[in-house]
Amino acid sequence: MDAPREPGTLGLAVAAVARAIVPVVCPGCGRPDVRWCGDCAAPWWEAPYRSESGAGRLDVLGRAPLPTWSVAPLVGPPQLMVGAWKDGGRRDMDPFFRDAMARAVASLAGALHPISVVVPVPARPASTRRRGLDLPGLLAEAAASALSRTNGSVLVSRCLRNSGGEARGLGSRARWSGSALRADPRLAPGGRMALLVDDVVTTGASLARSCEALERAGVAVAAAVTLAATPPPGANRDLGP
Repeated sequence: MDAPREPGTLGLAVAAVARAIVPVVCPGCGRPDVRWCGDCAAPWWEAPYRSESGAGRLDVLGRAPLPTWSVAPLVGPPQLMVGAWKDGGRRDMDPFFRDAMARAVASLAGALHPISVVVPVPARPASTRRRGLDLPGLLAEAAASALSRTNGSVLVSRCLRNSGGEARGLGSRARWSGSALRADPRLAPGGRMALLVDDVVTTGASLARSCEALERAGVAVAAAVTLAATPPPGANRDLGP
């Protein structure tokens, strides 16, 4: 096999100019010249964990909190990476988080066996326009594809609508009262068991409102999977740099 060739002078110059215009750094720690470093990527390869204990609003349905799994706690480098992906213009991270969701759901396939439809919790329309991509929809497609490989055909239903305002910075009560999540009865897959998918769970208000809307439309919600979750009070997890 031929040894890899060193980049020529022109190639090095082009790369230097590109980095000057759009610097490439790890969003978790700021390490230069890498899209993400191994240390900051490592938490996204961990097995998903039950996270509903940190989402106090998931108990408003008058029953046990919705079983919810997340891949990483929303602190430290994982929080910075999600922030860069959602609101920092890092569209190069779309495949990274799509694959993280697929791995998580594939590892839960046995526990999610009755599920035949995946429903993304929709972002606000303004947020989707600003980002240029339906991020929860991207994650839902990855989840459905992963489940279909072991559990048969699993569909994605974008039957939820969100007409509310910006939720960042709001507490749990404000998130709950300001939610405008509705299920479109024309699109709701009635009689099916559903998995909710979202990027993060903080207070749990969005997941609870989604459950409420779907169940009014005749869709049973079995569980939820998110990329990240706010740790419960008092939690202390070492998440690297």
